Amino acid sequence: MYYFFIYWIGSVVASFICLAVERLPHQLKWREAPTPYLYIWYPPSFCDFCKVRLKWYTLIPFFGYFLSKGKCNSCHTAISIKYPLIEFAVGLLSVVLFIFYGNSHKFITLLCILYVLIFLTLIDIKEMWLPSVVTYPLFWGGLLCPDFCSDPLFRIYGAFFCFVVTYCSMQLVGFLKNEDVFAGGDIALATAAGAWLGLEQSLVFVIYFSLIFIVYALPFRFFKVIYVPMGPAISLGFFLCLL
Repeated sequence: MYYFFIYWIGSVVASFICLAVERLPHQLKWREAPTPYLYIWYPPSFCDFCKVRLKWYTLIPFFGYFLSKGKCNSCHTAISIKYPLIEFAVGLLSVVLFIFYGNSHKFITLLCILYVLIFLTLIDIKEMWLPSVVTYPLFWGGLLCPDFCSDPLFRIYGAFFCFVVTYCSMQLVGFLKNEDVFAGGDIALATAAGAWLGLEQSLVFVIYFSLIFIVYALPFRFFKVIYVPMGPAISLGFFLCLL
């Protein structure tokens, strides 16, 4: 029963994350032509094509996709399979964390960080953007939370180290390639990770996310894709260091 409850919480949060990824760029006017009056909390969920409000049972995480047969009930346009897959995966990850850490304070902290990093990963993939309204609070949370590094001074040093490494790396790559590769959101996220991990883990974190980024960015080079989001690599490297 506990496992189902944890899974359900994870899938519901994942459903909200997908909604936030779609709507936050419009709400914060990040896009050049944002949809007016579109907020995370309003209006109720609707079909992206016909704009008809979705029926309540289609919004049930994971199962709603199959209840609606993967289509809008109004215009019959296919709904992307990514939504139920994300909801299922996040629910499953939540259960896995509960199995390993039990009903502990660390489990709650890891779960919250997981949800934040999944949101940042998805929005960076979709928009090439890491919103400061999320990365800045994540940074301050790391400075204040002693769960993963008990020494507050080491948390400050960790944040500073990650900031300097990512900032200088981007400046060096930009100079060598004569391109603007500066990404403030990536620097902010890496700095936040350093604040949570502390100085001792920060070097491992930098190695992790650098290798992860190289692994998935290199194939894009063959297709002449220049800009690849780094947020997923930073998020994965960060979370691996927390475990």
